[in-house]
Amino acid sequence: MLKNITTALAVAAVNALALPATATTAHAATGCGTGVRTAKFYANNTLKGDPKKTACDTLINEN
Repeated sequence: MLKNITTALAVAAVNALALPATATTAHAATGCGTGVRTAKFYANNTLKGDPKKTACDTLINEN
């Protein structure tokens, strides 16, 4: 019984340590895929600072 509890605690500790690294890696991936354009929308006409919105566009259509 004690061995099962110890094993469960060890597995929980490993999982708890692995979760932040996974979340950080997923958050760091912010680019669009190959062949996809990145559109950035700014709240100013100087295009400086952080964009207010970023989107991925697979087809450019200005009709």
